[in-house]
Amino acid sequence: MTFQTNFPLYPAKLPFVTVSSKGMSNGLSDIPNDGADFGPDTLLRTSSKGQYGPPYTQTSGIQEAWNYAFANAVEYTNYGTGNYWMKPILLLDGVFTVNQKVFLSPSVRIFNPKMIGSGSMSTYVMWNFNDNCIEIDHTNGNIRYSNIEISSMQPVGGANVGPGTAFFAANYVSGDPAYQANVFQSYDMDFSNTFNGNAMFSLTGFQNIILYNIEAYDGGTYGGLYSENTNTVQILGSIMHGHYASFYLNNVNSLVMYGTETGGSGGVLSNVNFVHIDYYEAYSSLIINGNVGYIHIENIFSPTPYPFLTNQTNTPVTIDKLKIDRLNVIANTFTFTNSSYITVNDISIDTINIASGASINIPILSTVSGTTAGTVNLRFRDYSTSYKKLVITFSGYENDTTTNQTISYPLPFSTTAVITANNTGLTISTSTTGITITSPNSTTTYSGIVIVEGY
Repeated sequence: MTFQTNFPLYPAKLPFVTVSSKGMSNGLSDIPNDGADFGPDTLLRTSSKGQYGPPYTQTSGIQEAWNYAFANAVEYTNYGTGNYWMKPILLLDGVFTVNQKVFLSPSVRIFNPKMIGSGSMSTYVMWNFNDNCIEIDHTNGNIRYSNIEISSMQPVGGANVGPGTAFFAANYVSGDPAYQANVFQSYDMDFSNTFNGNAMFSLTGFQNIILYNIEAYDGGTYGGLYSENTNTVQILGSIMHGHYASFYLNNVNSLVMYGTETGGSGGVLSNVNFVHIDYYEAYSSLIINGNVGYIHIENIFSPTPYPFLTNQTNTPVTIDKLKIDRLNVIANTFTFTNSSYITVNDISIDTINIASGASINIPILSTVSGTTAGTVNLRFRDYSTSYKKLVITFSGYENDTTTNQTISYPLPFSTTAVITANNTGLTISTSTTGITITSPNSTTTYSGIVIVEGY
Protein backbone atom coordinates (compact mmCIF):
# COMPACT_ATOMS: atom_id res chain seq x y z
CA MET A 1 0.00 0.00 0.00
CA THR A 2 1.41 3.39 -1.03
CA PHE A 3 1.13 6.31 1.44
CA GLN A 4 0.16 9.58 -0.24
CA THR A 5 -0.05 13.02 1.33
CA ASN A 6 -0.34 16.62 0.23
CA PHE A 7 1.86 17.77 3.12
CA PRO A 8 5.61 18.22 2.57
CA LEU A 9 7.85 15.53 4.06
CA TYR A 10 10.76 17.97 4.42
CA PRO A 11 11.21 20.88 6.82
CA ALA A 12 9.25 23.94 5.68
CA LYS A 13 11.29 27.14 5.33
CA LEU A 14 9.80 29.99 7.31
CA PRO A 15 9.59 33.35 5.55
CA PHE A 16 11.21 35.09 8.52
CA VAL A 17 13.99 34.72 11.11
CA THR A 18 12.58 34.11 14.58
CA VAL A 19 14.05 35.42 17.83
CA SER A 20 12.79 34.29 21.23
CA SER A 21 13.12 36.06 24.57
CA LYS A 22 13.06 32.69 26.33
CA GLY A 23 15.85 30.17 26.66
CA MET A 24 17.65 27.73 28.92
CA SER A 25 20.24 30.34 29.97
CA ASN A 26 17.59 32.62 31.50
CA GLY A 27 15.53 29.76 32.91
CA LEU A 28 12.45 30.42 30.77
CA SER A 29 12.58 27.32 28.57
CA ASP A 30 13.67 23.68 28.61
CA ILE A 31 15.05 23.81 25.07
CA PRO A 32 17.57 26.20 23.46
CA ASN A 33 15.98 29.53 22.54
CA ASP A 34 12.57 27.93 23.14
CA GLY A 35 12.79 26.46 19.63
CA ALA A 36 13.38 29.78 17.82
CA ASP A 37 16.23 30.48 15.42
CA PHE A 38 17.93 32.86 17.87
CA GLY A 39 17.52 33.95 21.47
CA PRO A 40 19.30 34.26 24.82
CA ASP A 41 21.14 30.93 24.35
CA THR A 42 22.73 32.05 21.06
CA LEU A 43 26.52 32.15 20.72
CA LEU A 44 27.84 35.71 20.91
CA ARG A 45 28.30 37.40 17.49
CA THR A 46 27.48 34.29 15.43
CA SER A 47 25.83 34.61 12.02
CA SER A 48 24.57 31.01 11.92
CA LYS A 49 21.59 29.18 13.36
CA GLY A 50 22.08 26.46 15.98
CA GLN A 51 25.18 28.04 17.53
CA TYR A 52 24.93 28.28 21.31
CA GLY A 53 27.06 29.90 24.05
CA PRO A 54 28.82 30.52 26.27
CA PRO A 55 29.79 33.18 25.58
CA TYR A 56 26.15 34.11 25.21
CA THR A 57 24.68 36.86 23.10
CA GLN A 58 24.49 40.29 24.74
CA THR A 59 21.38 41.27 22.77
CA SER A 60 18.99 38.33 23.39
CA GLY A 61 19.94 37.09 19.93
CA ILE A 62 18.82 40.24 18.06
CA GLN A 63 22.29 41.18 16.77
CA GLU A 64 22.96 37.60 15.71
CA ALA A 65 19.60 37.40 13.91
CA TRP A 66 20.55 40.47 11.88
CA ASN A 67 23.98 38.96 11.17
CA TYR A 68 22.29 35.80 9.88
CA ALA A 69 19.69 37.66 7.82
CA PHE A 70 22.39 39.76 6.16
CA ALA A 71 24.66 36.76 5.51
CA ASN A 72 21.83 34.73 3.96
CA ALA A 73 20.17 37.47 1.92
CA VAL A 74 19.13 36.44 -1.59
CA GLU A 75 20.31 38.24 -4.70
CA TYR A 76 17.65 38.96 -7.33
CA THR A 77 19.50 39.56 -10.59
CA ASN A 78 16.40 40.87 -12.38
CA TYR A 79 16.98 44.03 -10.30
CA GLY A 80 20.62 44.06 -11.39
CA THR A 81 23.61 42.46 -9.74
CA GLY A 82 24.53 43.22 -6.17
CA ASN A 83 20.95 43.73 -4.89
CA TYR A 84 19.91 41.54 -1.97
CA TRP A 85 16.68 40.90 -0.05
CA MET A 86 16.81 39.54 3.51
CA LYS A 87 14.21 37.58 5.45
CA PRO A 88 12.41 39.83 7.96
CA ILE A 89 13.28 39.35 11.61
CA LEU A 90 10.39 38.44 13.91
CA LEU A 91 10.73 39.06 17.65
CA LEU A 92 8.37 36.76 19.54
CA ASP A 93 6.57 37.76 22.74
CA GLY A 94 8.34 38.53 26.01
CA VAL A 95 11.08 40.79 27.31
CA PHE A 96 14.28 41.07 25.26
CA THR A 97 17.20 42.35 27.34
CA VAL A 98 19.80 44.20 25.27
CA ASN A 99 23.13 44.85 27.03
CA GLN A 100 25.05 46.34 24.12
CA LYS A 101 24.23 48.24 20.96
CA VAL A 102 22.77 46.32 18.00
CA PHE A 103 24.84 47.66 15.09
CA LEU A 104 23.70 47.12 11.49
CA SER A 105 26.47 47.20 8.88
CA PRO A 106 25.85 44.59 6.15
CA SER A 107 28.53 43.50 3.68
CA VAL A 108 26.07 43.34 0.75
CA ARG A 109 23.44 45.80 -0.41
CA ILE A 110 20.18 45.13 1.48
CA PHE A 111 16.94 46.57 0.12
CA ASN A 112 14.50 45.58 2.87
CA PRO A 113 15.93 45.78 6.42
CA LYS A 114 12.94 44.82 8.56
CA MET A 115 12.35 43.79 12.17
CA ILE A 116 8.88 43.41 13.64
CA GLY A 117 7.62 42.31 17.02
CA SER A 118 4.51 40.44 18.08
CA GLY A 119 2.70 43.58 19.17
CA SER A 120 3.33 46.76 21.11
CA MET A 121 2.14 45.19 24.38
CA SER A 122 3.64 41.73 23.68
CA THR A 123 7.25 42.35 22.64
CA TYR A 124 9.40 44.47 24.98
CA VAL A 125 12.96 45.51 24.11
CA MET A 126 14.81 46.79 27.18
CA TRP A 127 18.23 48.42 27.21
CA ASN A 128 20.04 50.18 30.05
CA PHE A 129 23.29 51.56 28.63
CA ASN A 130 24.09 55.10 27.53
CA ASP A 131 23.90 54.65 23.77
CA ASN A 132 21.40 53.96 21.01
CA CYS A 133 19.76 50.56 21.34
CA ILE A 134 19.79 49.82 17.58
CA GLU A 135 21.83 51.84 15.10
CA ILE A 136 22.58 51.75 11.37
CA ASP A 137 26.16 52.37 10.28
CA HIS A 138 25.66 55.64 8.39
CA THR A 139 29.00 55.31 6.57
CA ASN A 140 27.99 51.96 5.06
CA GLY A 141 26.34 52.34 1.65
CA ASN A 142 24.87 48.83 1.68
CA ILE A 143 21.57 50.07 3.10
CA ARG A 144 20.76 52.50 0.30
CA TYR A 145 17.55 53.19 -1.62
CA SER A 146 15.98 50.85 0.93
CA ASN A 147 12.75 50.62 2.89
CA ILE A 148 13.72 50.24 6.55
CA GLU A 149 11.02 49.05 8.94
CA ILE A 150 10.93 48.67 12.73
CA SER A 151 7.42 47.89 13.99
CA SER A 152 5.09 46.29 16.55
CA MET A 153 7.09 46.36 19.76
CA GLN A 154 7.54 48.32 22.97
CA PRO A 155 10.97 49.84 23.63
CA VAL A 156 11.95 50.37 27.28
CA GLY A 157 14.89 52.65 28.08
CA GLY A 158 16.42 52.18 31.53
CA ALA A 159 17.79 54.72 34.00
CA ASN A 160 21.29 54.61 32.48
CA VAL A 161 20.09 55.72 29.05
CA GLY A 162 21.24 59.33 28.72
CA PRO A 163 20.75 62.42 26.55
CA GLY A 164 21.19 62.16 22.81
CA THR A 165 20.26 58.48 22.61
CA ALA A 166 17.39 56.75 20.80
CA PHE A 167 15.81 53.32 20.54
CA PHE A 168 16.52 53.26 16.79
CA ALA A 169 19.00 55.63 15.15
CA ALA A 170 19.94 56.13 11.51
CA ASN A 171 21.56 59.51 11.14
CA TYR A 172 22.94 60.17 7.67
CA VAL A 173 24.98 63.30 7.00
CA SER A 174 25.79 65.01 3.73
CA GLY A 175 28.41 62.99 1.88
CA ASP A 176 27.24 59.61 3.20
CA PRO A 177 26.41 57.07 0.44
CA ALA A 178 22.79 56.78 1.63
CA TYR A 179 22.17 60.46 2.47
CA GLN A 180 18.50 61.28 1.67
CA ALA A 181 18.22 57.93 -0.15
CA ASN A 182 16.22 55.76 2.28
CA VAL A 183 12.63 55.42 3.48
CA PHE A 184 11.89 54.61 7.12
CA GLN A 185 8.51 53.27 8.20
CA SER A 186 7.18 52.18 11.57
CA TYR A 187 3.82 50.94 12.81
CA ASP A 188 2.34 50.16 16.21
CA MET A 189 5.18 51.22 18.51
CA ASP A 190 4.61 52.08 22.18
CA PHE A 191 7.17 53.94 24.30
CA SER A 192 5.44 54.24 27.65
CA ASN A 193 8.21 54.54 30.22
CA THR A 194 10.09 57.61 31.46
CA PHE A 195 12.94 57.92 28.97
CA ASN A 196 15.90 60.24 29.53
CA GLY A 197 17.27 60.03 25.99
CA ASN A 198 16.64 62.05 22.84
CA ALA A 199 13.66 60.40 21.10
CA MET A 200 12.21 57.00 20.23
CA PHE A 201 13.50 57.45 16.66
CA SER A 202 16.50 59.56 15.68
CA LEU A 203 16.36 59.71 11.87
CA THR A 204 18.23 62.32 9.87
CA GLY A 205 19.13 62.55 6.22
CA PHE A 206 16.18 60.44 5.00
CA GLN A 207 14.12 60.69 1.86
CA ASN A 208 10.82 59.83 3.60
CA ILE A 209 9.69 58.92 7.12
CA ILE A 210 6.28 57.31 7.76
CA LEU A 211 5.06 56.76 11.33
CA TYR A 212 1.67 55.20 12.08
CA ASN A 213 0.12 54.55 15.50
CA ILE A 214 3.23 55.64 17.40
CA GLU A 215 2.68 56.16 21.12
CA ALA A 216 5.46 57.96 22.98
CA TYR A 217 4.49 58.86 26.53
CA ASP A 218 7.22 60.85 28.29
CA GLY A 219 9.44 59.59 25.49
CA GLY A 220 12.64 61.54 25.94
CA THR A 221 13.53 65.11 25.04
CA TYR A 222 11.72 65.01 21.68
CA GLY A 223 9.15 62.28 22.20
CA GLY A 224 8.59 60.14 19.15
CA LEU A 225 10.87 61.59 16.47
CA TYR A 226 13.99 63.68 15.98
CA SER A 227 14.75 64.40 12.33
CA GLU A 228 16.80 66.84 10.29
CA ASN A 229 17.61 67.21 6.59
CA THR A 230 14.73 64.96 5.53
CA ASN A 231 12.44 65.36 2.53
CA THR A 232 8.99 64.31 3.84
CA VAL A 233 7.63 63.20 7.21
CA GLN A 234 4.21 61.63 7.84
CA ILE A 235 2.88 61.16 11.40
CA LEU A 236 -0.49 59.40 11.37
CA GLY A 237 -2.85 58.35 14.18
CA SER A 238 -0.22 58.83 16.86
CA ILE A 239 0.18 60.16 20.41
CA MET A 240 3.48 61.83 21.21
CA HIS A 241 4.72 63.39 24.43
CA GLY A 242 8.21 64.59 25.31
CA HIS A 243 10.05 66.58 27.96
CA TYR A 244 10.85 69.48 25.59
CA ALA A 245 8.75 68.68 22.55
CA SER A 246 6.72 65.81 21.11
CA PHE A 247 8.83 65.73 17.93
CA TYR A 248 11.58 67.82 16.35
CA LEU A 249 11.88 68.65 12.65
CA ASN A 250 14.59 70.88 11.24
CA ASN A 251 15.32 71.52 7.57
CA VAL A 252 12.47 69.30 6.40
CA ASN A 253 10.63 69.86 3.14
CA SER A 254 7.14 68.76 4.24
CA LEU A 255 5.21 67.39 7.23
CA VAL A 256 1.81 65.68 6.97
CA MET A 257 0.15 64.94 10.32
CA TYR A 258 -3.31 63.36 10.64
CA GLY A 259 -5.31 62.41 13.73
CA THR A 260 -2.38 63.01 16.05
CA GLU A 261 -2.19 64.33 19.60
CA THR A 262 0.83 66.05 21.09
CA GLY A 263 0.94 66.60 24.83
CA GLY A 264 3.20 68.25 27.37
CA SER A 265 4.92 70.16 24.57
CA GLY A 266 4.02 70.37 20.92
CA GLY A 267 6.23 69.59 17.96
CA VAL A 268 9.18 71.78 17.03
CA LEU A 269 9.11 73.15 13.47
CA SER A 270 12.23 74.84 12.17
CA ASN A 271 12.93 75.58 8.52
CA VAL A 272 10.02 73.49 7.24
CA ASN A 273 8.57 74.40 3.84
CA PHE A 274 5.08 72.86 3.98
CA VAL A 275 2.93 71.58 6.86
CA HIS A 276 -0.51 69.97 6.49
CA ILE A 277 -2.28 68.98 9.73
CA ASP A 278 -5.77 67.51 9.96
CA TYR A 279 -7.72 66.60 13.11
CA TYR A 280 -5.18 68.05 15.50
CA GLU A 281 -5.87 68.23 19.24
CA ALA A 282 -3.97 71.25 20.49
CA TYR A 283 -3.15 70.06 24.00
CA SER A 284 0.12 71.97 23.71
CA SER A 285 1.73 74.64 21.56
CA LEU A 286 3.33 74.20 18.19
CA ILE A 287 6.89 75.42 18.72
CA ILE A 288 8.13 77.59 15.84
CA ASN A 289 11.89 77.87 16.29
CA GLY A 290 12.75 78.55 12.64
CA ASN A 291 11.05 79.90 9.54
CA VAL A 292 8.10 77.92 8.15
CA GLY A 293 6.69 78.38 4.65
CA TYR A 294 3.04 77.26 4.75
CA ILE A 295 0.94 75.71 7.52
CA HIS A 296 -2.50 74.39 6.56
CA ILE A 297 -4.70 73.00 9.33
CA GLU A 298 -8.09 71.58 8.37
CA ASN A 299 -9.47 70.82 11.84
CA ILE A 300 -8.03 72.02 15.12
CA PHE A 301 -9.59 71.33 18.51
CA SER A 302 -8.46 73.45 21.43
CA PRO A 303 -9.52 72.17 24.87
CA THR A 304 -6.63 73.80 26.79
CA PRO A 305 -5.42 77.33 27.54
CA TYR A 306 -2.01 76.83 25.89
CA PRO A 307 -1.11 79.33 23.13
CA PHE A 308 -1.37 77.79 19.67
CA LEU A 309 2.10 78.99 18.57
CA THR A 310 5.13 79.64 20.71
CA ASN A 311 8.86 80.22 20.31
CA GLN A 312 11.59 78.92 22.61
CA THR A 313 14.69 80.52 21.09
CA ASN A 314 13.86 84.22 21.37
CA THR A 315 14.96 84.56 17.75
CA PRO A 316 12.63 86.23 15.21
CA VAL A 317 10.94 83.68 12.92
CA THR A 318 8.40 83.96 10.11
CA ILE A 319 5.45 81.89 8.91
CA ASP A 320 4.69 82.91 5.33
CA LYS A 321 1.09 81.63 5.36
CA LEU A 322 -1.14 80.09 8.02
CA LYS A 323 -4.55 78.75 6.97
CA ILE A 324 -6.99 77.14 9.42
CA ASP A 325 -10.19 75.78 7.88
CA ARG A 326 -12.02 75.00 11.12
CA LEU A 327 -11.12 76.12 14.63
CA ASN A 328 -13.14 74.54 17.45
CA VAL A 329 -12.53 76.11 20.84
CA ILE A 330 -13.87 73.55 23.33
CA ALA A 331 -12.90 75.20 26.61
CA ASN A 332 -10.72 77.91 28.17
CA THR A 333 -9.28 80.67 25.96
CA PHE A 334 -7.69 79.98 22.60
CA THR A 335 -4.64 82.23 22.40
CA PHE A 336 -2.95 82.58 19.05
CA THR A 337 0.58 83.09 20.35
CA ASN A 338 2.47 84.23 23.43
CA SER A 339 5.60 85.19 21.51
CA SER A 340 6.50 88.50 19.92
CA TYR A 341 9.20 86.67 17.94
CA ILE A 342 6.69 84.99 15.59
CA THR A 343 5.52 86.93 12.51
CA VAL A 344 2.73 85.51 10.33
CA ASN A 345 2.65 87.21 6.93
CA ASP A 346 -0.63 85.71 5.77
CA ILE A 347 -3.33 84.30 8.07
CA SER A 348 -6.88 83.11 7.47
CA ILE A 349 -9.37 81.15 9.55
CA ASP A 350 -12.53 80.15 7.69
CA THR A 351 -14.77 78.81 10.46
CA ILE A 352 -14.60 79.48 14.20
CA ASN A 353 -16.78 77.51 16.64
CA ILE A 354 -16.65 78.63 20.26
CA ALA A 355 -18.25 76.51 22.97
CA SER A 356 -20.21 78.08 25.80
CA GLY A 357 -17.85 79.52 28.38
CA ALA A 358 -14.85 79.49 26.02
CA SER A 359 -13.22 82.48 24.31
CA ILE A 360 -10.56 83.33 21.75
CA ASN A 361 -7.63 85.72 21.53
CA ILE A 362 -6.31 85.77 17.98
CA PRO A 363 -4.95 88.69 15.92
CA ILE A 364 -7.42 88.65 13.03
CA LEU A 365 -10.46 89.59 15.11
CA SER A 366 -11.47 91.80 18.00
CA THR A 367 -14.59 93.19 19.67
CA VAL A 368 -15.04 96.76 20.92
CA SER A 369 -17.97 98.31 22.80
CA GLY A 370 -19.78 101.32 21.40
CA THR A 371 -19.26 104.62 23.21
CA THR A 372 -22.75 104.50 24.74
CA ALA A 373 -24.06 101.05 23.79
CA GLY A 374 -23.72 98.19 21.35
CA THR A 375 -20.71 96.35 19.97
CA VAL A 376 -18.36 96.55 17.01
CA ASN A 377 -16.86 93.22 15.83
CA LEU A 378 -13.84 93.30 13.53
CA ARG A 379 -12.60 90.26 11.59
CA PHE A 380 -10.13 89.93 8.74
CA ARG A 381 -11.41 87.59 6.07
CA ASP A 382 -8.11 87.86 4.19
CA TYR A 383 -4.81 89.05 5.51
CA SER A 384 -1.89 88.56 3.13
CA THR A 385 0.95 90.66 1.83
CA SER A 386 -0.86 91.27 -1.47
CA TYR A 387 -4.47 91.74 -0.27
CA LYS A 388 -6.35 92.40 2.95
CA LYS A 389 -10.10 92.41 3.62
CA LEU A 390 -11.67 93.35 6.96
CA VAL A 391 -15.37 92.96 7.79
CA ILE A 392 -16.66 95.16 10.63
CA THR A 393 -20.07 94.32 12.09
CA PHE A 394 -22.03 96.92 14.07
CA SER A 395 -24.73 95.65 16.46
CA GLY A 396 -26.91 98.21 18.24
CA TYR A 397 -24.13 100.80 18.11
CA GLU A 398 -24.87 104.04 19.98
CA ASN A 399 -22.80 107.17 20.67
CA ASP A 400 -24.80 109.78 22.53
CA THR A 401 -21.82 112.16 22.94
CA THR A 402 -20.05 114.81 20.88
CA THR A 403 -16.78 112.78 20.74
CA ASN A 404 -15.86 110.66 17.72
CA GLN A 405 -14.84 107.07 18.43
CA THR A 406 -11.64 105.59 17.00
CA ILE A 407 -11.23 101.81 16.82
CA SER A 408 -7.92 100.11 15.95
CA TYR A 409 -7.79 97.19 13.55
CA PRO A 410 -6.76 93.78 14.96
CA LEU A 411 -3.78 93.99 12.59
CA PRO A 412 -2.70 96.99 10.53
CA PHE A 413 -2.86 97.45 6.76
CA SER A 414 0.55 97.94 5.16
CA THR A 415 0.09 100.91 2.79
CA THR A 416 -3.54 101.38 1.71
CA ALA A 417 -6.97 100.91 3.32
CA VAL A 418 -10.26 101.86 1.60
CA ILE A 419 -13.87 101.50 2.78
CA THR A 420 -15.61 99.60 -0.02
CA ALA A 421 -19.00 99.06 1.66
CA ASN A 422 -20.98 100.71 4.47
CA ASN A 423 -24.70 100.11 5.16
CA THR A 424 -24.68 101.19 8.81
CA GLY A 425 -25.91 104.79 8.29
CA LEU A 426 -22.82 106.05 10.16
CA THR A 427 -20.14 108.36 8.77
CA ILE A 428 -16.86 106.47 9.00
CA SER A 429 -13.32 107.23 7.80
CA THR A 430 -10.32 104.91 7.68
CA SER A 431 -6.54 104.82 7.96
CA THR A 432 -4.11 101.93 7.75
CA THR A 433 -4.43 101.35 11.51
CA GLY A 434 -8.14 101.84 12.26
CA ILE A 435 -11.48 103.57 11.66
CA THR A 436 -12.93 106.76 13.07
CA ILE A 437 -16.72 106.92 13.62
CA THR A 438 -18.19 110.43 13.46
CA SER A 439 -20.37 110.86 16.52
CA PRO A 440 -24.09 111.02 15.72
CA ASN A 441 -24.61 112.60 19.16
CA SER A 442 -28.02 110.91 19.51
CA THR A 443 -29.74 107.95 21.09
CA THR A 444 -30.25 106.31 17.72
CA THR A 445 -28.75 102.79 17.43
CA TYR A 446 -27.03 101.58 14.27
CA SER A 447 -26.46 98.10 12.86
CA GLY A 448 -24.86 96.84 9.67
CA ILE A 449 -21.46 96.09 8.19
CA VAL A 450 -18.46 97.99 6.92
CA ILE A 451 -15.90 96.40 4.58
CA VAL A 452 -12.36 97.71 4.43
CA GLU A 453 -10.00 96.47 1.71
CA GLY A 454 -6.44 97.27 0.82
CA TYR A 455 -2.82 96.20 1.09
